[in-house]
Amino acid sequence: MQASYAARGDWQGLMRYNQKRSGATPSRSTTPASPTAPAAPADDLTQIKGIGPRVAAALADANVTTYAQLESVDAAQLRSVLAARGILPPGALDSWAAQAAYAGRGDWEGLAAYNRR
Repeated sequence: MQASYAARGDWQGLMRYNQKRSGATPSRSTTPASPTAPAAPADDLTQIKGIGPRVAAALADANVTTYAQLESVDAAQLRSVLAARGILPPGALDSWAAQAAYAGRGDWEGLAAYNRR
């Protein structure tokens, strides 16, 4: 079924289908990923491969604004946050936690090496 949506280029239909199958509700409001975390200065999440301004804004709407928060959110929850905002998850999503760990330590060379592999 997913392939038929993709073949037609019906990305919205594909997302609705996936949301229905996963039990996710297509809502603009999402439970914060880290509800008890104190407000910390936001990190530039666009330094993570697969996160551009639109995805960073969606994450910020879900209160994911730091590398530490991104590192602690599981991939299924990230997919749900993006799907609720009509964004297809990028292929690199499963590596965001590892990338965020490098970025959180300020290990930019390690992050670059990780992304080259």
